[in-house]
Amino acid sequence: MPDATPPFNFNLTDLTTDVRRQHTVPRFLLHNFAEDRRRGPRQLFTFDKQSGRSFRQSVNDATTRRTFYNLEDHPQRWSLEPLLGQIESQASEVIRKIIQEQCLTNLTDNERIQLAVFAAVQRSRTFANLVTIETFHRSLQDKLAAIGAAAEDIPAILGSSTGENSDQQAELKNFFLQSILSQAEHARHFLDKSWVLIQNPTSTAFYISDNPITMHNSNDFGPYGNIGLAVPGIQIHLPLSSTLTLAFYCPTIRDKALEARRHLQHIVATNTHLIRHLERSPREIIEHAKAHLDGTPVPCSKENAIFLNHLQVTWAEQYLFCQDDNFDLIRRMIADNPGYTTGLRPQIS
Repeated sequence: MPDATPPFNFNLTDLTTDVRRQHTVPRFLLHNFAEDRRRGPRQLFTFDKQSGRSFRQSVNDATTRRTFYNLEDHPQRWSLEPLLGQIESQASEVIRKIIQEQCLTNLTDNERIQLAVFAAVQRSRTFANLVTIETFHRSLQDKLAAIGAAAEDIPAILGSSTGENSDQQAELKNFFLQSILSQAEHARHFLDKSWVLIQNPTSTAFYISDNPITMHNSNDFGPYGNIGLAVPGIQIHLPLSSTLTLAFYCPTIRDKALEARRHLQHIVATNTHLIRHLERSPREIIEHAKAHLDGTPVPCSKENAIFLNHLQVTWAEQYLFCQDDNFDLIRRMIADNPGYTTGLRPQIS
C-alpha cells in the first residue's frame, strides 16, 4: 500500500480567502452530472428532499454555503477553502483520467493517494457532517439532562468552554473544521480497500447528492453496527459521473469474488453441467474478479444502478442531482418512509 502522506503543506498566511460562496461538493465533480448544454453554464436537475420539488440550477450554485469553511470569529479570517481547493485540483485530474480511460488500470500510486485523500476529506466536509455533529451534541445534552445532570454543568461535561448557545455553535463549527484537517490520515482506509470501477450502461443515470460518499454493509454485527471505514464487509461508494461510480470494497469482498472465479474454473474443468446451478452467470463472475484484479470496469444492471441511487438518497442531507429530471425513486422512498426527507441522524440509546 502506498504511504498516504497528508498533502497539507500550507503556511498559515495561505489559509485565508475572499471566496464567500463555498461549495461543499466540488464544482468539477458536479459538472459530471450536469446536462450537456451548448450555451451558458452547465445545469443540474436538482431534487429537494425537504420540499419534494425538483428544479434546474447551475453547477455554480449547487451545494454552496456562505463562508462555510471559515473559522468562526477568527481575527485573521482563516479558512480551509484554499486547502480544499488544492485537494480538489489534484483529485480532479485523477477523476478526469478515470473517466477518459474508463478504467483504473493506469492509476499511479500517487494518483491513488490523491484520490484517497479527496474521498476521505469529502466524506467529512459536507453540511450533513456538520448537522451530524450538532445533532450528536444535542442528543448528549438531552441524555445528560435525562439522567439528572444540572443544566449549568452540561457544557463543561461535554468539554465546552462556554454555556452560551451561540458560542457553543461556533465551537461546534470549529470542531467540524478541525475534523476535516484530520481526515487525510484516514485516507489509508481507502487505500486498504479493493478499488472497483462500476460502469452504468443502463438508462438510469447515477445520482450524486450533497453528501456523496455513501457506505453500505451486508454483514450484520448486531448492536455493534456495521458502518465504518474499517468494518469488515464495508462498501464505500463515490459517484464520479452519470455513468461511473468508484467503489472502495473491503478486501473480504475481493476475496469472495476471486474464490467465485476459482470455483467456476473448477466446475468448467470437472463438472460443466453444474454451471446452470450457479447463482450468477459465468460472465458476471469473471467480470467481477477482473474488476478487482486489473481495474477494468464492471457493468451494473438497472437494479444495481437503482441500489446505488438509493444509497445516495439515504445519505443525502437535502439535495440530489442528476443529468435527467428523473427522481421517481426519491419520491417513492419518501412516500414509504418520511424519514428520508433528512439525512442520517446519530442515535444514542
